[in-house]
Amino acid sequence: MLSALNTLREIMDSTQYMPSVEEALIEIVSCVADAMNVDVCSVFLFSEKTKELSLIASHGLEQTSQPVSLKLDQGIVGYIAVNRHVVNVDIAKKHDHFKHLPEIHEEQFNAYLGIPIIHLRHLIGVLVVQDKEIRVFDEQEEAFLVTLGAHLAGYLKQIKQNESRQQQLYKEIRGLKGSPGIAMAKPFIWEPGALEDIENKKIKNIDEELSRFSIAIEKVKEECLSAKNLFSQSFPEEIDLLFGAYINILDGQEFTGRIIKKIQAGNWCPGAIKETVNELVKFFQDLEDPYFRARAEDILHLGNKLIQTFHEKKEIAETIHEPVIIFAQNLSVHDIATINREKLVGIVCQMSSPYSHTAILANALGIPSVMGVGEFSLPTFADDEICIVDGNLGLVFLKPNAQTKRTYRSQMTHDKEFMRKLESIKKLPSTTIDGHRVSLFVNTGLLVDSSPGLSCGAEGVGLFRSEFPFLQRNAFPSEDEQVEFYSTVLQQYAPSPVYMRTLDVGGDKVLPYFTVPEDNPNLGWRGIRFSLDNEGIFLTQLRAMLRADIPFGNLKIMVPMVCNTNEICEFRKCFELAFSQLKSEGYDINKPELGTMIEIPSLMFGIKEISKLVDFISIGSNDLTQYLLAVDRNNQKISRLYNWHDPLVLRAIYKIIKDSKRYHLPVSLCGEMASDPFGAILLIGMGLSSLSASAFQIPRIKWVVRHIERHEAVSLFERAKQQSSAERVEDLGRKFLLKKNWVALMPFS
Repeated sequence: MLSALNTLREIMDSTQYMPSVEEALIEIVSCVADAMNVDVCSVFLFSEKTKELSLIASHGLEQTSQPVSLKLDQGIVGYIAVNRHVVNVDIAKKHDHFKHLPEIHEEQFNAYLGIPIIHLRHLIGVLVVQDKEIRVFDEQEEAFLVTLGAHLAGYLKQIKQNESRQQQLYKEIRGLKGSPGIAMAKPFIWEPGALEDIENKKIKNIDEELSRFSIAIEKVKEECLSAKNLFSQSFPEEIDLLFGAYINILDGQEFTGRIIKKIQAGNWCPGAIKETVNELVKFFQDLEDPYFRARAEDILHLGNKLIQTFHEKKEIAETIHEPVIIFAQNLSVHDIATINREKLVGIVCQMSSPYSHTAILANALGIPSVMGVGEFSLPTFADDEICIVDGNLGLVFLKPNAQTKRTYRSQMTHDKEFMRKLESIKKLPSTTIDGHRVSLFVNTGLLVDSSPGLSCGAEGVGLFRSEFPFLQRNAFPSEDEQVEFYSTVLQQYAPSPVYMRTLDVGGDKVLPYFTVPEDNPNLGWRGIRFSLDNEGIFLTQLRAMLRADIPFGNLKIMVPMVCNTNEICEFRKCFELAFSQLKSEGYDINKPELGTMIEIPSLMFGIKEISKLVDFISIGSNDLTQYLLAVDRNNQKISRLYNWHDPLVLRAIYKIIKDSKRYHLPVSLCGEMASDPFGAILLIGMGLSSLSASAFQIPRIKWVVRHIERHEAVSLFERAKQQSSAERVEDLGRKFLLKKNWVALMPFS
């Protein structure tokens, strides 16, 4: 019996180490022909540029010196591609769309089975098998080829992309916006080669190995302190906290303790470091929230730093002698701190994210950066060649032509002037030209990125993610430990308000010491459900928040992932219990305002009832969009469908805002939508006057607010909500921002 999966496995195994695309495709068609016992198997790949289907590889057809291509209206292959439907005939020559191609001599073959290869709604090509025998392929054979084609679609898509990139010499690479700005300089590739090269080794003298590890830890801590002091004169708050986080990790049992246990079990120091780093990196990378997923990079940076120290490898700063743009898999804040500022003009990271400490520090230092570009190979550069980093759009240009260079030099001059303007408005109110006031708050969760919010002009914290002290430990934090953590941010922002979200774990954010397997975690035991079912843990957190607020009085508490009013009532009961307990214990506590986040669509239909139970609401645009569209934004197959520009999402948010105003319920929005200028304009147009954004977008949002009139925003939203698709909404926004000459603020290219 034919097995598509077994054949696919054979294909993957046999093509894994093929030196070229052509050889891999030849192996694929050969494997399929053998599995189906047919005379011919061929792959035609579709080109978006030429709108043609080209015969890339074939088993059984004659080889030709000239390329064989068909337009979409030519031959059975073109017919399959246009109609995206299987063709199964006993004699191919009798088919209405048969086209004779004399150069490949296929007239000798009769039976014909062809299927379209489609990946994420895009045509990749056509897979064909042929046989000399006059027959119709049976149902099992047809099902086999259809199944195999579906599995091969992604693989062939990758082959096409690789081939395209090779042809283009990687002239343009798209990534994620790390920090704004444009840089032009020579490329510098940094490959420290640390963790990935380590293998486990058994040791005999455990005490000696523990001593070596202790020395390495102390040396890295000393280097972190040295780098911290190096920058503390210019960036005291940000750098203290960034390097303080590294030192805390090195002092903590979750990281260092794990390594020590592995050494005590007989593994040498580098092997123990690698195993521990891999375990913790996997834990954080499995989390859905990109903010927490980025913490994996801190662990990876420290692991690499320990290995480099252990092997006494050179620092990156010792190898850079002129202004460069650094290309690296990851670049740590320690690496950045040690490089002469005049020599580091741009950063490109394969793996890092906009939420990483690398991006945070690059922002603080004004270094343009692009994160998460994925794996790529740099072309060979001449000594005088440069590359370009566009942190505004998340683009990297390699070997740019003269016109591109001229365009970006002009843009760099313009950007310098724009940054001076942003600096000048940091302390000015966020008010539209016609006097509409818009409060701008910051999203945060780690102490290390609280200070950038203050320096960027935030009016308080609109979303404080309280779960990080729970996620970075190997046990639930005590009440006193939580009090210390929450007090820091409350003190930093006092008397400005801090909206603290209660524990949002469960689902994808699995506590390492409290795992509960679920078939569908995103619809499972998470957010307020988890907290209410673990009342002791919930009460401890509420008590800690209330105690932390005693000297400051700027705390506001909100609960996540609420789906009905009963959960709000249960939350209030827990809060009142925590409040009465602390009162009876003699604490002179404040009574903060209580609110709920609206992330689950069901709650948007109960604003009237909610208004009687809470003091405010906060729209979580990320999860609300995800649940409205039923799209897992981290699933690469469908993540393109996750788009808050969708007019149906815009209408849903507008309904929440409109209903909240009807029942006199204060409403704000936190999430990616509030962090880009176009989104802010639409939200202002909906009537929203309180936004919570990432720290380094706040000056840009303020710039937009101060340079529009409210009626412009209202008009733009009215047109946006009437559009038929997210693409049309984006086109509307693109035209509006271009008309304003705000290209650097555009959230899409």
